[in-house]
Amino acid sequence: MDIMTITRIIPLLLILDSAAQANAQQVAPTVEKFLHVVPSTAVSAASLVPLPPVAGIDDLQAIGAVIESIASIKQLFSSGSDLDQINRKIDELSRQNAEIINRLDAIVDVLNNLNVVVRSAVHDEFVNFLRSDISASMLLYYETVRALNNNPSYATTARVRFQENLGHLRRITRQISGYGFGVFPTMSVAMYFEDDLEKKIGSDKEERRAALGFYRDWFASLLDAGTVGALPNVLNSTQTTLSSTNQILGAADSFFQTHSTFYVSSQVVGDQSPDCWDYETHDLMQRVSGDHNAGYTISTFIVAHDHRRGCQPHGGHGGRLGDRLARASEIMLPPSVPQSDQGDQSPRVAYLNALIKTSRALADQVVELQKSIELATATKADIDQRLVGLDRQQ
Repeated sequence: MDIMTITRIIPLLLILDSAAQANAQQVAPTVEKFLHVVPSTAVSAASLVPLPPVAGIDDLQAIGAVIESIASIKQLFSSGSDLDQINRKIDELSRQNAEIINRLDAIVDVLNNLNVVVRSAVHDEFVNFLRSDISASMLLYYETVRALNNNPSYATTARVRFQENLGHLRRITRQISGYGFGVFPTMSVAMYFEDDLEKKIGSDKEERRAALGFYRDWFASLLDAGTVGALPNVLNSTQTTLSSTNQILGAADSFFQTHSTFYVSSQVVGDQSPDCWDYETHDLMQRVSGDHNAGYTISTFIVAHDHRRGCQPHGGHGGRLGDRLARASEIMLPPSVPQSDQGDQSPRVAYLNALIKTSRALADQVVELQKSIELATATKADIDQRLVGLDRQQ
């Protein structure tokens, strides 16, 4: 789901006023505008700009799943020297490899929907790298470490395979690092594998420092508010839009607490006999109930008044009922309600109920972005810790 700017997410506030439709895209909505908009009966709910479908909870689950996968991978690289424990973890990750790759694939689209952009021109290329090259590198790592743990004489062959794997993984990650910040979970996974491969082939401190420095700088940009498209900026934009959306909904709650009944239209109805008439005025009214938590509903009812009944004197004729009803309609006084309490509320209520869904989706997206920042921050902290450890080595 693409986070919309305020002028994209709430233009409907103005579209409810037929006089403002031509300027809807140029005028930023405010609470004050909402309170003074008088819905037009010419605007139907079907004509409102549709809000994009969102599935915040699914996205939240996807982020949670990829965080779980990365945590599981980190456990492998902190297993110490217990070969049995390492082998058990490798067996577990090998079985889960396809699922982990699926999660890394899915999270790219989730982050893209949150405006953590993956450049569209390279999206398919990234997915191909992920499902072929990176997946194969992970499986090769598991296979080689497992074989080495079971057979120490395999060390020479293992070192060659580790070197080839490292070179291949490094080429891929340096390329996908330019694909946009939406690939950061995959970059996090790659960092752990790459640094462990560096250690397994015995790279010197400077080479490891250079590799870790590359990842540190990349994640620092991802978390730097001064970088276009960085996670904190996306979170701030989402929170701002959510705040503006909730401000509109709060104004709607206050408005409908004091303006719950609305006049829509009037009609004169009646019956006739040859010389008598019996008619009255029917006002079509609406009552709006609910709030931004439960949603808004409309009920309609009729208020009958100005009942007139009579007959022509003997020998006279009252004329056609249709003519009399038309004359009665012409002299009917306008409703004695404020302008803000007039008009069909269906477009306004349809818009507000759509805005409620958007608000809930935005709230989910705020949580998703906060969890993403936590993941990226944890990765950068791990990188910094590894660099400090290198500096402490003799």
